Amino acid sequence: MPTIVIGSTKGGCGKTTLSLVLASEISAAGSTVALLDADREGSLANWARDWTGSEAISIKAPVNEDSVMDDIADASGKAAFVIVDVEGTANMTLTKAATMADLVLIPQKASALDWERTAKTVKGITDAGRMAGRAIPFRVVVTQTSQVARSKPMQSIISSLRAKAPTLTQELFDLEAFRSIFLYRKTLSELEREGNVKTSTARAVAKQLLSEIIDILKENSK
Repeated sequence: MPTIVIGSTKGGCGKTTLSLVLASEISAAGSTVALLDADREGSLANWARDWTGSEAISIKAPVNEDSVMDDIADASGKAAFVIVDVEGTANMTLTKAATMADLVLIPQKASALDWERTAKTVKGITDAGRMAGRAIPFRVVVTQTSQVARSKPMQSIISSLRAKAPTLTQELFDLEAFRSIFLYRKTLSELEREGNVKTSTARAVAKQLLSEIIDILKENSK
């Protein structure tokens, strides 16, 4: 079953949000997903403490450098998808997880500073690929952008980023529904059912992200 590692050498770029958005859409589509919390901040574990959701999403925490490869192998036998959320530093947990990944996603805000850290993450993935004896597929995911209003500098940064590294077409916009995942400890589909938060745009973004990722996984498996 596919393993998706979400990592960056910079914190605050949207790793946990992306993890939960994808897990939410995978479960809503009727599949199962195992989330591995390999971030010492424990953001996924903190979210799960007050979550009373379905069995389609399981969360393993804590996951560390010593356990991550065993935890991925174990989760792969139990769920259709495995998503690993790694802390925002350069660390061996990310390297080890990447050697087992079918795809690594690198969230990045639209800033030049974030690109410097993304470049370091790409270098780390390349090194992990040498250790694993294979090229490890990766994609950058642009996060926390406005869906509508964009300054010229932001447009320029995003265009430059897409020219530098393989990047998903769909961005993870800064939307109230994504923030509400943490506020209410609910998945997107649960928020949608309760009707307290507008989720139509967020669900469309999540579906498109997942569709792009599945297409990449299928292409890489050929």
